[in-house]
Amino acid sequence: MLQQLLVLVILCLLTATSNAAIGTVTEQTGPTEIKRKKDVIPSELKSAVEMDDTITTANGRADITFQDETKVQITEQSKLVIDTFVFDPNKNTGKLAIKIALGTVKYASGQIAKENPEQVKIETPTATIGVRGTDFSSTVDEIGRSTIILLPSCPAGWHDIEKDCITGKIIISTDAGELMLTKPFQATTIDSRMKPPSKPVILDLDAQQINNLLIVTPPKELNKKDDSATRKAFNFLDEDLLGKDELAYSELDKNYLTTTRLDINYLDNTFLENLLDVQSTQMLSNELDEFNGLLPKYNKASGLKYIVENDNLMLYKENVNNYAEVNTPTTQSSTINIEHDGNNIKQMVNSAGTTTITIKQSI
Repeated sequence: MLQQLLVLVILCLLTATSNAAIGTVTEQTGPTEIKRKKDVIPSELKSAVEMDDTITTANGRADITFQDETKVQITEQSKLVIDTFVFDPNKNTGKLAIKIALGTVKYASGQIAKENPEQVKIETPTATIGVRGTDFSSTVDEIGRSTIILLPSCPAGWHDIEKDCITGKIIISTDAGELMLTKPFQATTIDSRMKPPSKPVILDLDAQQINNLLIVTPPKELNKKDDSATRKAFNFLDEDLLGKDELAYSELDKNYLTTTRLDINYLDNTFLENLLDVQSTQMLSNELDEFNGLLPKYNKASGLKYIVENDNLMLYKENVNNYAEVNTPTTQSSTINIEHDGNNIKQMVNSAGTTTITIKQSI
């Protein structure tokens, strides 16, 4: 009888622990919901979050602060799943695992990452991110492709990233390889778990773009005798420099049935203040350099796109009504002419060579 009672007490304790709050919604600017088992709970400021919760935002943003001071900012039209959170405040140790299912999430390390970085794991549909005590952002688009940017940790009032800020590192892994980002604003894109991360580029950002991405707050009061300690407590998710009006939505906005996936126009989303456009342009330039002039004078604005797989180059142009495609070996020198809906596109492959391929297409 005593043994049965002990077992019952232990089970009750485990149940209570598993259902305990592990964090709190510390900022919210629009409709957000928390899915917990079979329940869907409208989120609000100071709402508790638990393990196995799925947090989904609509036309607003939600910030979550975990018990170890890890902070995540879930931007508009995004989804985050909390898989695991265990934290011992006496030792500042524990374990954290979350999944970024859709949209953009900004992450700032807490005590777990600082004391036990190997115990922090962030998943996207195409990659696993190992955190080594730093900040980053991850964007997952509607087809599961991930774009990850390493962010510096900066104190309030910073002026020089190299002098004032601290940058850690993240390790991005797929089934085909891994990549370590160690420099501020390094970025990579991962299309599939079956492919390695793309070659990283450092985003060339102006001051306004950096300020839009880095959300700075003064650090907590630490030991005044240790001046260097004031630089370790910065979390960039605490304040939105663009400003926010928490009364900007009314009770009518809390009708969660009015926002569905069909309402999302992914072409209108500008995640990270268009930083992904900057990254895409720079990655394209980087890739063209890597291919040693495979596509001389390539102009992205022409609408011509390309895919390189092994020794094959595929050039294609598409719109609502037409689709044109050319495949050629990457070792061949040729000139491709595509007449597509009245637009003429001329693209050399390697040097012009003596081979000319012409495609004429019209409605």
